[in-house]
Amino acid sequence: MIYENEKQLLRLIRYIPILVLAIITITILIFLYFENLNNFAKHKEELHSNYIIKSKALIKERIDNTYDYIKHKQQNTEEELIKTLRDETNKVHSIIYSIYERYKDTKTEEEIKDIVRSAIKPIRFNNGRGYFFINDKKTHKNLLHATMPHLENISLYNLTDARGVFIARQMYKVLKHQDEAVLQWYWYKPGDKKKQYKKIGFVKNFKPYDWFIGTGEYVKDFEKQMQEQVLERIQNTHFDNNGYIFILNYDGTVLSHYNKDSLYKNALLIPRVKEAIRKLLDTAKKNPDGDYVSYSHVKHPRSLKPSDKTSYVKALTNWQWVIGTGFYKDDVNKSIAMKKDEYDKTIVTHMKNTIIISIILAFTILILSLYLSKIVNKKIIEYKKAIKKYLSKEVEQHKLLSQQTKMAAMGEMIGNIAHQWRQPLSSITSSATAMIVEKKMDILDDNSLIDGLENISNKAKFLSKTIDDFRNFYNNDERKSEFSLESCIGETLSLIDSQLKQNNISIITNVEDIRVYNNKNKFIQVLINIINNAKDVLLESADEKFIFIESKVKKDKLILSVTDTAGGISEEIIDKIFEPYFTTKHQSQGTGIGLYMSNEIITQHMDGLLKVENKEFKHNHKSYKGASFKIIVPIKKVD
Repeated sequence: MIYENEKQLLRLIRYIPILVLAIITITILIFLYFENLNNFAKHKEELHSNYIIKSKALIKERIDNTYDYIKHKQQNTEEELIKTLRDETNKVHSIIYSIYERYKDTKTEEEIKDIVRSAIKPIRFNNGRGYFFINDKKTHKNLLHATMPHLENISLYNLTDARGVFIARQMYKVLKHQDEAVLQWYWYKPGDKKKQYKKIGFVKNFKPYDWFIGTGEYVKDFEKQMQEQVLERIQNTHFDNNGYIFILNYDGTVLSHYNKDSLYKNALLIPRVKEAIRKLLDTAKKNPDGDYVSYSHVKHPRSLKPSDKTSYVKALTNWQWVIGTGFYKDDVNKSIAMKKDEYDKTIVTHMKNTIIISIILAFTILILSLYLSKIVNKKIIEYKKAIKKYLSKEVEQHKLLSQQTKMAAMGEMIGNIAHQWRQPLSSITSSATAMIVEKKMDILDDNSLIDGLENISNKAKFLSKTIDDFRNFYNNDERKSEFSLESCIGETLSLIDSQLKQNNISIITNVEDIRVYNNKNKFIQVLINIINNAKDVLLESADEKFIFIESKVKKDKLILSVTDTAGGISEEIIDKIFEPYFTTKHQSQGTGIGLYMSNEIITQHMDGLLKVENKEFKHNHKSYKGASFKIIVPIKKVD
């Protein structure tokens, strides 16, 4: 039979999901409606702010990338020039060698040299700037100079540049040890006899005639060629619909711009833009690492109407260039308008989808709820039966464990009683035997008789007290009461003292006289289990056998630790020692329930906690390692 609360549960399973879904759907629709009415103003500000932030980040990234590209080209100018000189020289060397191989058997050496000079003299590269010369290494004479024929057949051995460097000598010296080389010198440019410019040259041996072939290029001229390549690439670079990169030199001349009509004109002379150009140049010169600048009334490339613009500019100081790009604020409003249309369409779509999904879910949930309620009804009945069966089995299991614990403890106690009684019984037997012998020999006087009887009486009282101690320990009183911790520890040790002494195990206590409100007998039972466990491990592994018992109070809790010197518990099993039937002892030596029941007693009956850890410590200046059990119980009565 199903109880009333179970019927209510089944009704809730059937109808609550649909009700909740309906409430959620209505709430979402209302929220979307009002959110759509009052949220766009705020959203508009966010869009504007985000657009500005993203646009600034984007133009900065574009300029930084362009700047890095130009710097890379600058840094590699000489490397690219050397590569060009080497490639061109190798081509000419191949031509000369081909001529030599073709005519060496059919023509004289002078005829071949004339053919070589005729073939090499007209060769040019680098837009006509590059040419070749040939020197004879034996005579030090110039055999060919494509641009200065008056130097031919003249020794250039003593020719120096503006810095006093013997150019030809340097070439001869280097080519003695290597087949080709890169050199540099300074020389006048054609049409400029006032200043010598840095020039990089490449020379290569032609071994058949002991010549060397050479060429060179002014770094400044090659750098200008590189600038033209850079400007051509940037001029052809565009972003989105109207994005471009502009380049100005420091005097305001436009080097790159989307409007090709403005190229190579001084923008500072154009009244409409000169104020904006001046701001761009001043900002870049003041902050060469890059900065933003805003200006007004510039023509939008698409609408051709005046617009406000924000640009990011950066100075290329060694070329005296200012590179920059920007965005127009008119594009912000267009972007926001597009976002609003998208936003409105999204809201309407969400509302339609929410209604459709809610209807579908309602029917689905109704069917599932009816089916689920039947399953739950069936499971409740099965669960109740399973709980009843499990509880019955658990009670039996707990009784069995408790009985096994008691039997194990009883075996331990019988052994302890035997040890406790052995010495007193031996003393009683010795006294009685002595009196009998003296009586037979007729030498038993009153004093000997009294001493013997008193000894027998004292030992009998000790045996009686031992019985009382063990009887108190096995008292099944479940009531809690206040007791002295120091006295409790003393009683515990008195029960197992003989076992410890027999095995040379020393107990070292550091216990305060604390008043504890709890079950004393169960506390003693746990202590005996832990100490016996330590005793067994010490007997197996330790040379020096110590057990330390210490106490402290922390926040109305008693923390009692029992630590041995047996080397500790393996980390692989330390988390399992409180499990039932887990033991590392031989089957004949242990059942594996002592520590389990100790944990059960502390946690279930004494409102406490039982922990274990491995601990390293020192005693009498010697280091030890062992297992440390901590019993944590409240010391005051809990209402």
